[in-house]
Amino acid sequence: GHHLVVGTLARLEPEKGLDLLIRAAAELKVKFPALRVVIAGEGSQERNLRRLADGLGCRDVVHFSGYVREVGDFLSCLDIYVQPSRTEAFGLGVAEAMASGLPTAVTNVGGLPEQVVDGETGLLILPDNLGSLTGALERLATGPQLRKRLGRAGQARHAERFSLEQMEASMRLTYRTVLNVRANSAGHKL
Repeated sequence: GHHLVVGTLARLEPEKGLDLLIRAAAELKVKFPALRVVIAGEGSQERNLRRLADGLGCRDVVHFSGYVREVGDFLSCLDIYVQPSRTEAFGLGVAEAMASGLPTAVTNVGGLPEQVVDGETGLLILPDNLGSLTGALERLATGPQLRKRLGRAGQARHAERFSLEQMEASMRLTYRTVLNVRANSAGHKL
């Protein structure tokens, strides 16, 4: 039948909270047999994470897809994007997921709450908190309308923020070009 695919794009390192995601998958698989979790990325924790999935009887639920070159292709296979990080600077994966219209569940650490407005453009969850993560995934798994609404709002917010950033960036570039031209022409006169 149709699978509900939850995915994340992350370095396989302890601060990414992927162990928590695998534990959540183990808890949710009973209630949601169609649920699949796809973890894209490479890192030092791969063997530990695979072992954890095996130990929890999740080998059929959790998939490791390794390094992904085409992020867009990867995201297009997902229904839900999750970022369970314990710490996170910006969260490029979250930005990409929002841009592609996916509903997101992310921890409220670092730069992530700046991207996701809880209940509006995604769901914010507590770091290192299994209950919070499984709760958010359960809400998204059982709420197709919620997924659609959050995905659309997230996409709109991302587009708005990104276009502002683009404008600022191009303005900075213009100023820099003007200043460089001045500096160079001043240099030639000497």
